[in-house]
Amino acid sequence: MSNKKIRLPAMPHSSHYPRYIQRNVIDALKYSPVVLIQGPRQCGKTTIASKFLNSEDDTETSDISPELKLQNYITFDDITEREKVQIDPVAYLNSLPERVIFDEIQKAPQLLEAIKIEVDRNRNPGRFLLTGSCHVLQLESISDSLAGRMHIITLNPLAQCEIERSQPDLLDALLSNQLKAGRYSEFESQYTRRMITGGYPTALRMPDEKKKSKWYEDYSLSMIERDLQELTRFQRINNLPKLLNFAAANTSNLLNINSLAAPLEESRPTIGKFLTLLERIFLLERLPSWHSNRNKRLIKSPKLHMMDTGLAASILRLNSNSIQNDPNLHGRLLETFVLKELQRQASWHDSRLWFSHFRDRDGLEVDIVIESDSLTVVGVEVKSAKSVNIHDFRGLRKLAALTGENFIGGIILYDGPTCRQFEKDLFAVPIRSLWEPLPN
Repeated sequence: MSNKKIRLPAMPHSSHYPRYIQRNVIDALKYSPVVLIQGPRQCGKTTIASKFLNSEDDTETSDISPELKLQNYITFDDITEREKVQIDPVAYLNSLPERVIFDEIQKAPQLLEAIKIEVDRNRNPGRFLLTGSCHVLQLESISDSLAGRMHIITLNPLAQCEIERSQPDLLDALLSNQLKAGRYSEFESQYTRRMITGGYPTALRMPDEKKKSKWYEDYSLSMIERDLQELTRFQRINNLPKLLNFAAANTSNLLNINSLAAPLEESRPTIGKFLTLLERIFLLERLPSWHSNRNKRLIKSPKLHMMDTGLAASILRLNSNSIQNDPNLHGRLLETFVLKELQRQASWHDSRLWFSHFRDRDGLEVDIVIESDSLTVVGVEVKSAKSVNIHDFRGLRKLAALTGENFIGGIILYDGPTCRQFEKDLFAVPIRSLWEPLPN
């Protein structure tokens, strides 16, 4: 390979916020020949990748050792680069240095087979750092060519603790059964403002809610009209903005495809394809139901969640004041907000964690179930209320009964100042503990 070098353009959008998942990228480059950072557009993938570029004017990467630095950066947002790949992917790859960053790799899927050939020839770690603004391996044009050769890291919009530059300990305490009673000395959660703003770095820089909402509107339309058009051969996407609106209005509800199909006058299979497309570009997700062989009365439908509550609020034209007029929607947005915060923290956690929801046919439910790679189970209920009583733990008790010794704790996140123990392994915990250390 040659020593051709292309300089990385300035990427200011996320540079002011720490990204805690960066250490995962560092670790992956030490043992995997190919590392993929995937996630929605504008969430900071290129900013993280740029820290690994060998650059003379780099002043922010002292925690990245020189041997992990890559020699070149190529973005496939550049149509010229895409055309070069299409002519001869192998020759194109051979014209570049040995260690390269490829940005928006989903736009040049032909290159992945060439990377596979090159990696099979030389499996040294840290050779290729890729970014992609979709679930790359779910694309029809991409095979399993890099199976066993590529480590995948998903980058989300900013977590609240990254925005605050704090180190919350709720997830660790919950997973290790180390929760304790305590109280915050001052109480001001301001979670509604955080929920409405969301976690996209550019939206956080907007000076007011109108400009933020306009940015989100342009963002979602661009993702649908540009990115999906490029990624899929499925042409009937005119109804996707309306479907995204329905999804935002029904975030954290059980998925009912019939209720989505009827107003759009589309078939169930078409709605299913639409949902898959929106999941593929990280605009929404289906949270699976928790299941057990010990109980046949469990609801098996997934829940539908928007990937970011700031985007959902903008689609629904909500602000910090108007959301208070719809308590039901406020509560469901809060559930999505909590889920996304926990998932964002889980993305850099030492343990592998799986998320689901629990509901049985008697109406008992737990909003979020987290299972670890050691088979332990914790439950998280979400309430916008400022107080909690013993009856609010019925769903968590049912989950504990079904999981037996694997159940290590359950919490209700609520809008109060006190971390309070109600029963063994059952606590009420302030919502603000998602971005602040637990109270003493």
